[in-house]
Amino acid sequence: MPRKRAKKNTKKARRGSPLEASVQQQLDAAGLTGYRREGRLLAPRRFLFDFYWKDQRVALEVHGVYGYKSRHRTAKGFQADRVKMNLLQLDGWIILEAGTDHVKTGEFLEWVTAALDKRT
Repeated sequence: MPRKRAKKNTKKARRGSPLEASVQQQLDAAGLTGYRREGRLLAPRRFLFDFYWKDQRVALEVHGVYGYKSRHRTAKGFQADRVKMNLLQLDGWIILEAGTDHVKTGEFLEWVTAALDKRT
């Protein structure tokens, strides 16, 4: 009797961008822990967010438009992101968006702190 082959996982695990790695390091250093990564927040939709704090309903999306493969660069991707952001805000989430410069300066940390303070 022939052996069954194990199914190969054909989905590639999404590795974060270098910008997302910087965000994670800065969040951890600032003590802004308890976040999750790459979560689907609004069933049955399949929206993914880079970082989120589920209990506080705060999400952070990192837009690394410069130099990294990103869906945020296309008109279709930009429009889809507007739908995602609006539907989650209507569902009671605080949605924060940070670009490359906000990450480089650490400015996004002030926003995350303020959003989490509002929800605790």
